[in-house]
Amino acid sequence: DRNLNVPLNNALHDDDNQNMEDTLASSQEETISDPETNSVSSSSLSKLDKTLLINAYTIKHGLTVDAVEDLLTLLQLLCENDIDIPRSNYLLKKTLNTDKSMCKRQFYCPVCKGLLGDQSSRAILSTCQGCNQDFTFVSLQTAASFFITFDVRFMIETLLKAKEVASNLHQNLIKRNGCRADSNIHDICDGGFYKLLGISRLDFTCSINTDGVSPYRSSKLSFWPVLISINELDYKLRRQHTILVALWSGNEKPNFDTFFQPLVTMFNELSEVGIQWSYNDENVSSKCYFPLFIADSVARCTVQGLNQFNGKYGCPWCLIKGQSHWMDDNQLRRKWIYKYEECILRTQDQFLQNLETLSTKLSLSDFKEESYKGVKSASQLLLLNRFDIVDGFVYDVMHSSYLGVVKMLTSFWFDSSYHDKVFYLGRRVQLVDKKLTNCRVPFNYDRKIRSIVHRKFWKATEWRTWAFIATTVLNGILPEVYRTHLLKMSNCLMILSDEKITPEDIHFCETNLSLFVQQAEALYGVETCTFNLHILRHAPSCVSKWGPLWGYSAFQFENFNGVLSNLFHGSRKITTQIMTKTLQLVTLFTTSDEVFESELAAEFFESMMQSKQFAKECRKVMGDATFVGPFQKYSFSQNDQRILKDFGIFASIGCNFRKCIIKGKMYCRADQITGKRNNSIVATVDNKIWLIQKLVYINFAGGTGVAVVQRIHGTPNIGNSYLTTVTRIDDAWSIVKLTSISQQRFITIYDDELKYLIRIPNTVELE
Repeated sequence: DRNLNVPLNNALHDDDNQNMEDTLASSQEETISDPETNSVSSSSLSKLDKTLLINAYTIKHGLTVDAVEDLLTLLQLLCENDIDIPRSNYLLKKTLNTDKSMCKRQFYCPVCKGLLGDQSSRAILSTCQGCNQDFTFVSLQTAASFFITFDVRFMIETLLKAKEVASNLHQNLIKRNGCRADSNIHDICDGGFYKLLGISRLDFTCSINTDGVSPYRSSKLSFWPVLISINELDYKLRRQHTILVALWSGNEKPNFDTFFQPLVTMFNELSEVGIQWSYNDENVSSKCYFPLFIADSVARCTVQGLNQFNGKYGCPWCLIKGQSHWMDDNQLRRKWIYKYEECILRTQDQFLQNLETLSTKLSLSDFKEESYKGVKSASQLLLLNRFDIVDGFVYDVMHSSYLGVVKMLTSFWFDSSYHDKVFYLGRRVQLVDKKLTNCRVPFNYDRKIRSIVHRKFWKATEWRTWAFIATTVLNGILPEVYRTHLLKMSNCLMILSDEKITPEDIHFCETNLSLFVQQAEALYGVETCTFNLHILRHAPSCVSKWGPLWGYSAFQFENFNGVLSNLFHGSRKITTQIMTKTLQLVTLFTTSDEVFESELAAEFFESMMQSKQFAKECRKVMGDATFVGPFQKYSFSQNDQRILKDFGIFASIGCNFRKCIIKGKMYCRADQITGKRNNSIVATVDNKIWLIQKLVYINFAGGTGVAVVQRIHGTPNIGNSYLTTVTRIDDAWSIVKLTSISQQRFITIYDDELKYLIRIPNTVELE
């Protein structure tokens, strides 16, 4: 009988499970918790512990000053005799003792935007070298004619004080220096250009990103953060520990020559002098380089010193000229297009030659252009050590593919302006929506895709999901010639976003993406020949040079922009607010190391600092697995016990949990599947696919875990290596060890019952 959730107050007679009997005996039927392990007394917390927890709470939830004051008053009322709770917001923040010298205001001329300096000399006046005007620093500060920079050395050294970060970096540096047996690409360190950097064994690199963020819909105000992340860290830590190093705020875009001038100076100092950090109490000296720049097409051209992407020679990686195209017969609308053609690739030497030619031609009276071969100005990044002005800029899959090409094609299919085209699907929206409703994504996936009617509100993550599932959802709806064409791009994007990419994969994507770009004009018309469509051809080359697309996608940095929006309130002195909160976060991060004696308090603090969900009830086992939430008693059948004995586990009962976190990924039982989420499909290391029915903790040999499962059988798709068509699910149940579950995750599509499994190309982005 498979109805195995027997009453929990039954006596347990198995000697091997006596400890579990003690845990279960006092419980009622469903929820069981251990008050000794799931609570902490305020008396066991020091004054520093309490102030750290309160500060972390206020920053995580973006509390205003008034809200913080109310919170402190409430805590004083609830804990009347606790003198450790600060009496005001001022006293609370004073306990952090932030070092404001690690952040500087860099003043610039409000007329020509030239850099004036940081007033380090405490001078009252400053003269602009560009327009020869005098300004007082007081007036510049009043006019908000400044941007802020953080001490990059301090920010990186502070991050490396965290044992987890230092240990991970050191391990990955040792791994990088070893000889990898295969030529496959797994991360940034496997890229061809990365290997040509010629850095020493303990040196590491960082990626740079900048993009505009508009905090208000009713204002032109925007701020432009400069973010960096250490490439040699695991992606999870890379994403958690993105570092803010500069911030520009104003109604206009930054003058990037001014903006990056002090940053390039600090970056070069780190690549020449290096930084000091420690691992296992041993001092380590490393130089830090900045060879990658991640930006969307709008920011990239300005930073690189090229024409806009919608102008002549606007491609950052090749010398395709493009052409102007009228969008209507009346010649009222036109756009710059890039028809398919073979083109010469740019190089840094060629870029510098074009820059010299431009300088010469600008002195000629008959030269009416502002650029030559697209080169418009000398970027500050030309002064950055080990940075290639052409190949240092990487392909941005989020803006160029998901928010670019995929979004454009979808508009062709569903916008009513194309109602007379053979590919128009506007009359079949209800059928498409029905299929989308039957689509479920894993818990760790950012969001469930919404109705196709609401596509103008879709976020980039929804467009990414759509790119992965569109060929399956539109099977039998979109004419096959168009669906096959779409499959070329969809399959290549998934391959280039995988965790293992072979040289054969690169060649396959180069061929198929070239065909996709070439065929787009014939299928949809010349208006598809956009800049985003053209640069899709450069994606395989970028992966060959710098690793998988996820390694440097803008998703990581866009996520941090959400963090920034939580660091200010109102519309006044945004830059100063973000500066103050950032320094407070840095202080929290460094002060909290080895402070908390209570493990539960430390985990709660970490959950707030990293915006994780705090699990009050959990049970950790060997093999990097954690059972979460309430549980019930589970009795194994005789057949189950025989399987367990084959695993070396001797038990007849266990605790059946609803959820389990395995190697950082959440899994659930089949009865926890919702209309939007499905976390019950797993694959084991032998590439078998299973449906989880029970997640069982066994109190044996220090604790272990197994999953009671049903085998899923399916047929792989020839045209799409990530798609499996489900043929049947076994009625018989089996058992797999949690340690045998691989990292593979699936998007599931139902048609009354489970019909399709789409393997997500990588799981590192599912955090």
